[in-house]
Amino acid sequence: MNQTNKFRLFLFLYFLTLYIITIQGIQSGDNVFHYERAQNILKNRSFSMPEGKYDFNKQPWLRCWMKEGKDGRIYLILPDGLSIASLPFTFFGNLIEKTGNYAMYEDKRNKAWASGEPTRMIYYLNILPSAFFRSL
Repeated sequence: MNQTNKFRLFLFLYFLTLYIITIQGIQSGDNVFHYERAQNILKNRSFSMPEGKYDFNKQPWLRCWMKEGKDGRIYLILPDGLSIASLPFTFFGNLIEKTGNYAMYEDKRNKAWASGEPTRMIYYLNILPSAFFRSL
Protein backbone atom coordinates (compact mmCIF):
# COMPACT_ATOMS: atom_id res chain seq x y z
CA MET A 1 0.00 0.00 0.00
CA ASN A 2 1.51 3.31 -1.04
CA GLN A 3 1.50 6.52 0.98
CA THR A 4 -1.49 8.06 -0.83
CA ASN A 5 -3.72 5.05 -0.14
CA LYS A 6 -2.63 4.95 3.52
CA PHE A 7 -3.47 8.62 3.86
CA ARG A 8 -6.90 8.11 2.26
CA LEU A 9 -7.62 5.17 4.53
CA PHE A 10 -6.52 7.12 7.61
CA LEU A 11 -8.62 10.12 6.58
CA PHE A 12 -11.68 7.94 6.00
CA LEU A 13 -11.28 6.14 9.35
CA TYR A 14 -10.72 9.47 11.13
CA PHE A 15 -13.97 10.97 9.84
CA LEU A 16 -15.89 7.72 10.35
CA THR A 17 -14.73 7.67 13.98
CA LEU A 18 -15.75 11.30 14.46
CA TYR A 19 -19.15 10.57 12.96
CA ILE A 20 -19.77 7.54 15.17
CA ILE A 21 -18.61 9.35 18.31
CA THR A 22 -20.82 12.38 17.69
CA ILE A 23 -23.97 10.65 16.42
CA GLN A 24 -26.96 11.53 18.56
CA GLY A 25 -29.24 8.71 17.49
CA ILE A 26 -32.91 9.17 16.77
CA GLN A 27 -33.96 12.68 17.77
CA SER A 28 -37.10 13.60 15.85
CA GLY A 29 -40.54 12.21 15.15
CA ASP A 30 -39.94 11.35 11.53
CA ASN A 31 -36.87 9.31 12.53
CA VAL A 32 -38.99 7.42 15.06
CA PHE A 33 -41.58 6.70 12.38
CA HIS A 34 -38.92 5.50 9.90
CA TYR A 35 -37.53 3.25 12.65
CA GLU A 36 -40.99 1.83 13.37
CA ARG A 37 -41.59 1.17 9.67
CA ALA A 38 -38.18 -0.50 9.25
CA GLN A 39 -38.91 -2.74 12.24
CA ASN A 40 -42.32 -3.62 10.80
CA ILE A 41 -40.78 -4.46 7.42
CA LEU A 42 -38.34 -6.84 9.10
CA LYS A 43 -40.81 -8.43 11.51
CA ASN A 44 -44.06 -8.51 9.51
CA ARG A 45 -42.90 -7.98 5.90
CA SER A 46 -45.23 -4.99 5.63
CA PHE A 47 -44.67 -1.33 4.76
CA SER A 48 -47.46 -0.32 7.12
CA MET A 49 -46.89 0.99 10.61
CA PRO A 50 -47.14 -1.46 13.55
CA GLU A 51 -50.77 -2.41 14.05
CA GLY A 52 -52.52 -1.13 17.13
CA LYS A 53 -49.82 1.38 18.03
CA TYR A 54 -51.12 4.46 16.23
CA ASP A 55 -54.71 5.66 16.65
CA PHE A 56 -55.96 8.73 14.76
CA ASN A 57 -58.85 9.13 17.20
CA LYS A 58 -56.54 9.48 20.22
CA GLN A 59 -53.74 11.28 18.38
CA PRO A 60 -55.18 13.30 15.47
CA TRP A 61 -51.83 15.03 14.89
CA LEU A 62 -50.55 11.73 13.44
CA ARG A 63 -52.51 12.54 10.27
CA CYS A 64 -49.67 14.95 9.38
CA TRP A 65 -47.36 11.94 9.05
CA MET A 66 -49.62 9.00 8.24
CA LYS A 67 -52.68 7.92 6.29
CA GLU A 68 -55.05 5.03 6.56
CA GLY A 69 -54.86 2.67 3.61
CA LYS A 70 -57.72 0.90 1.85
CA ASP A 71 -56.84 -2.24 3.81
CA GLY A 72 -57.39 -0.41 7.12
CA ARG A 73 -53.69 -0.31 7.99
CA ILE A 74 -51.85 2.90 8.74
CA TYR A 75 -49.03 3.94 6.38
CA LEU A 76 -46.34 6.56 6.72
CA ILE A 77 -46.64 9.22 4.01
CA LEU A 78 -42.89 9.92 4.04
CA PRO A 79 -40.93 8.31 1.17
CA ASP A 80 -39.90 4.67 1.61
CA GLY A 81 -36.23 5.11 0.66
CA LEU A 82 -34.83 5.90 4.10
CA SER A 83 -36.61 2.97 5.71
CA ILE A 84 -35.47 0.58 3.00
CA ALA A 85 -31.87 1.83 3.07
CA SER A 86 -31.69 1.36 6.84
CA LEU A 87 -32.91 -2.26 6.80
CA PRO A 88 -29.44 -3.92 6.92
CA PHE A 89 -28.39 -1.72 9.84
CA THR A 90 -31.68 -2.28 11.67
CA PHE A 91 -31.33 -6.03 11.10
CA PHE A 92 -27.81 -5.99 12.55
CA GLY A 93 -29.05 -4.04 15.58
CA ASN A 94 -31.87 -6.54 16.06
CA LEU A 95 -29.32 -9.37 16.12
CA ILE A 96 -27.40 -7.59 18.87
CA GLU A 97 -30.62 -7.04 20.81
CA LYS A 98 -31.28 -10.78 20.81
CA THR A 99 -28.01 -11.35 22.68
CA GLY A 100 -28.84 -8.95 25.51
CA ASN A 101 -31.74 -8.06 27.77
CA TYR A 102 -33.36 -5.14 25.97
CA ALA A 103 -37.03 -6.08 26.46
CA MET A 104 -37.13 -3.88 29.57
CA TYR A 105 -36.29 -0.78 27.50
CA GLU A 106 -38.86 -1.71 24.88
CA ASP A 107 -41.54 -1.92 27.58
CA LYS A 108 -40.50 1.43 29.07
CA ARG A 109 -40.54 3.00 25.61
CA ASN A 110 -44.06 1.73 24.93
CA LYS A 111 -45.28 2.99 28.33
CA ALA A 112 -43.75 6.43 27.69
CA TRP A 113 -45.48 6.55 24.28
CA ALA A 114 -48.82 5.53 25.80
CA SER A 115 -48.53 8.18 28.52
CA GLY A 116 -47.67 10.91 26.00
CA GLU A 117 -44.05 11.50 27.00
CA PRO A 118 -42.12 11.67 23.71
CA THR A 119 -38.78 12.71 25.22
CA ARG A 120 -38.73 9.69 27.54
CA MET A 121 -39.82 7.47 24.66
CA ILE A 122 -36.96 8.70 22.47
CA TYR A 123 -34.52 8.29 25.37
CA TYR A 124 -35.43 4.61 25.79
CA LEU A 125 -35.50 4.12 22.03
CA ASN A 126 -31.92 5.35 21.69
CA ILE A 127 -30.73 2.74 24.19
CA LEU A 128 -31.72 -0.02 21.76
CA PRO A 129 -28.93 -1.19 19.42
CA SER A 130 -31.39 -1.41 16.52
CA ALA A 131 -32.11 2.31 16.86
CA PHE A 132 -28.42 3.19 17.08
CA PHE A 133 -27.46 1.19 14.00
CA ARG A 134 -30.54 2.40 12.12
CA SER A 135 -29.53 6.01 12.76
CA LEU A 136 -26.10 5.29 11.27
